[in-house]
Amino acid sequence: MTKQRSKKAARAGSRGPAASFPAPEADVLTRYAFLSDFMAYPWGEIPLRQAYGIYALGLYADYPDYADLAAEALTEGGDDKDVDFCQVDTEVGEAYVGQCYVSEAYGKDEAPSNKADDLLTGLSWLLNRSLDDVPETLRAKARELQDAFQNQQVERLHLLYVHNAKESDNVSNALKTVASSAQTLLQNDTVAVVAREFGLPQLDHLYQSLTKQIVVEDAISFPCSSTIEEKGTGWRALATTVSGEQLHELWQKYGSDLFSANIRGFLDMLKRKTSINRGILETIQTDPSRFWAFNNGITILTKKISKRKDTLRAQGVSVINGAQTTGVIGNAPLESARKVRVPCRFIECENSELIEQVIECNNTQNAIKSFDFRSNDKTQRRLAVEFRKFNIVYKHRREGAKKLQAGSIQAEVVAPYLAAFRGEFQVAIRQRRTIFEDRLMYGKVFPAEMVAQHVFLIQALADALGVVKQHLKAKVDAGSANAPERIMHEVMKHSTSKFFVAGVIGELAPMIMGRAIPSRTNWVANDRVVQADRTSLIACWCVAVESLLPLIANEIRDDSYAVVRSEKKLKDVAESVSFVVQSIITQLSSSFASIRETTATV
Repeated sequence: MTKQRSKKAARAGSRGPAASFPAPEADVLTRYAFLSDFMAYPWGEIPLRQAYGIYALGLYADYPDYADLAAEALTEGGDDKDVDFCQVDTEVGEAYVGQCYVSEAYGKDEAPSNKADDLLTGLSWLLNRSLDDVPETLRAKARELQDAFQNQQVERLHLLYVHNAKESDNVSNALKTVASSAQTLLQNDTVAVVAREFGLPQLDHLYQSLTKQIVVEDAISFPCSSTIEEKGTGWRALATTVSGEQLHELWQKYGSDLFSANIRGFLDMLKRKTSINRGILETIQTDPSRFWAFNNGITILTKKISKRKDTLRAQGVSVINGAQTTGVIGNAPLESARKVRVPCRFIECENSELIEQVIECNNTQNAIKSFDFRSNDKTQRRLAVEFRKFNIVYKHRREGAKKLQAGSIQAEVVAPYLAAFRGEFQVAIRQRRTIFEDRLMYGKVFPAEMVAQHVFLIQALADALGVVKQHLKAKVDAGSANAPERIMHEVMKHSTSKFFVAGVIGELAPMIMGRAIPSRTNWVANDRVVQADRTSLIACWCVAVESLLPLIANEIRDDSYAVVRSEKKLKDVAESVSFVVQSIITQLSSSFASIRETTATV
């Protein structure tokens, strides 16, 4: 191992448990299970307050890769105008702006309410100020958010106040005012504004909803005149009809907790005319007597069911199929819901492994995100089998309310990096849905001949780009960055920058490897480094990336925000860099040595 590689390996290895974070007292750790999960995550150089906010955002917004999310969402520190993170997801039309507060003492009765007010201040800087007036550290995020609103790519804006105290009425009232003022600030009635407080109790509740199949554990009685019973090995079920009124009452009482085991969740009343939920609501309001015939009904998972006379009693409930039906009925006028009858199955099961299978099979027809469209594709299933040989979980479909194991790889996360690396840069940054929804594009990104070792190689590259980006940010924040590092940071701070660099590296692949590569898909990681802990390959990539990044940044002399969004600029930069690399290939050989040693072509 070269001295340079050893240094990079040490840096990558530093992403161990967050031992430097002030540990909560034992009774607090016992009371709030999510804290142990948070403390165990390898946060590396990310400060506690920012890491805590990213963890909360990851739970709330269903982002499985915290490191990748941190690289994209964290603001640049310093004069951030009370914005700790900002994430824009145009694929689903969501934007998140957050303020974090972490006290040395966990579990105080309430957090400062003025921090909730700061959310409105931060939003105003992001949306209503000229970019020239916005501090440089916040400018990239402000430009990204303004562009998303201008292009009508945001349907819901989430304002999040995250802290390590308990929730309070003072903060709740402050956030109500913030939400109302933000709606006025937007001057756009088509965008819904949600302001949420996440203290210790709510974060733990959110965590439990991801790790428990049934959150609503109350015993609930359902009036029913008749039932049909079915049973099999490890399960028992009763089929009947329930009233819309009772589903309305359950939604009003428990809300989204009803869907803890549902991989889909309630998608709300979308404004699009083609929304399924809008059609369900129209049936409830205009033709309730035919609802039973028109609707597929719902399936409820329960720990125990019993039937006595005209009452069915369920010990704990989770709607594992029919979340949209339940949510729409819950949001419909009560007088309309009363007129509706809904087909319903109650499934009793206590075997957690079988429950996961029941949940999965009941939801195969419901795709919440684009990558679910290919969940049964033979290439995805083959990749999962190949990764299993290396004891790595490859998540190519939703598997119920279950957190990912350490070292897992998710198709949805790695897909845009695969696309960028393979020359489909615009798809990676603007059209991610087409990767899974368009047959031809899916074939380009996930060709039949692609093996798990190639996916692993690109996932490690994505990880390394995040490590380098975070390291540059830390140096700039600390005031220790030199002039070239500040320029590289200026390039890397944009949300599309990692895909841009991945695309350039794809163009330079033969030079990095030192030999011709028939196809970029043929570049794979050696079996000996394919393991759940990707540290060794990430370290090798860090050496290569940090050798190439100065050359890439030096070629980006225009507006970096625009350059790292342009496919033509990517090609131009890659071509220019290739000539520089060729001129100093002997000097760069040592930088590429470790990645050459740990990879191969097939």
